[in-house]
Order: sequence, then C-alpha cells, then structure tokens
Amino acid sequence: MLDDNKKLTGEIEKVRYQLIKLIEAKKGNLLHPEVVKLSKFLDKLLVKYTQSKI
Repeated sequence: MLDDNKKLTGEIEKVRYQLIKLIEAKKGNLLHPEVVKLSKFLDKLLVKYTQSKI
C-alpha cells in the first residue's frame, strides 16, 4: 500500500508538471481541449489518492 501511494504521488507530480507546461504552451487557455483532458486526468488521480488515505 505504501509503495502504491508513492507511485501515485509520483504520477500526480509528473502530471501536474505536464499540465503546467501545457497551460504555458497554450498561452493560458484553460479551456483548450488538451488542457481540459489532462486536468480531468489529474483530478482523477487526486481523487484516487484521497480515497486511498481514507
């Protein structure tokens, strides 16, 4: 379980960084389809992480 949380934490950080770079590349357009898609994926990871803590 601890290893799973570490992997999930690492993946969250990686996707978060990718999202920041993508937003910069899209000139701050938060409604760009690629940004929305990656943001939703990050949300799912965060929910999964939160649920694993319960």
